[in-house]
Amino acid sequence: MQLVHPAYLTILGHLRSKTLENFKSRLEQSLNCGEGFAASVRTCGQSCMLEFDKGCADASIRLAKWDASKVREKLRRDIETHASSVCNLKLSEMIKKYEKQLAGALTEPVESLFEAGGRDTWVSIRGLLKRETEVAVSGLLADFASFELDRFSAVFNHDNDSMPRVWTGKEDIRTITKDARSASLKLLSVMAAIRLDEKPDKIEKYFFPL
Repeated sequence: MQLVHPAYLTILGHLRSKTLENFKSRLEQSLNCGEGFAASVRTCGQSCMLEFDKGCADASIRLAKWDASKVREKLRRDIETHASSVCNLKLSEMIKKYEKQLAGALTEPVESLFEAGGRDTWVSIRGLLKRETEVAVSGLLADFASFELDRFSAVFNHDNDSMPRVWTGKEDIRTITKDARSASLKLLSVMAAIRLDEKPDKIEKYFFPL
């Protein structure tokens, strides 16, 4: 069996590469069909891992007790890395989309207001900016929902060392909840900040009033 084992490892390597490519292809197809990002990653990831496990079982020799766990773990990490890369790309594209949408919704109306030169020009511009920003942020957050970026749960259920929190009944629930809420709103403030220029904005003050 020692002579056959190298061939077995080679087969596992091919299986890992093929499965990773299948995941990339299926994820892209799922997203192109309008499926949510997190749901697509779960569905494609689970189906690909099942296929990998079946391939490993087919390649193994009965009674050999060969272990494919290291190759499987590498495949899992590769899938997570690719999913993370696609996630960052999609989020960046999404933000640019709403920046463009907001700029397009403001350009002509603002120009018209300046041309009219009315006494309430700036009041009207501020009102327009507020309305269009609310529309853009609403759409942006709705799209973000498919990524399932639940910061509150992540902070609430993990301690300061990012380890799963062990509940003993002695925890300060009020403080933990406050910290989780602050972290969630901090992330929300970043997501919601659709900037029209490179100047720093003050959006955090609306989420964290003094």
